[in-house]
Amino acid sequence: MAYFVEVHSAITSQVSKIEKKLNWLTHEFLGHENNAKLAALPKEIHWIASGRVKIPKHTRQYRVLTTTLRKKGLQGPSEHLTLK
Repeated sequence: MAYFVEVHSAITSQVSKIEKKLNWLTHEFLGHENNAKLAALPKEIHWIASGRVKIPKHTRQYRVLTTTLRKKGLQGPSEHLTLK
């Protein structure tokens, strides 16, 4: 199992930055031929808030987070991480 953890502020204005980081991770880093074995492992991708989570449910960024980013495998943002 491979765990990818991004500790980053979890506010509305940062959702687009996390989206760019997630795209880089999944397409460029894991898509590179040198990382094929790592990419083949089961994985979890977590966004851990460096403070409190402040992304209101009525915002466009919240909808992006709960639809697009979750479909791409992102878990979080959360204030704590417990690995299984």
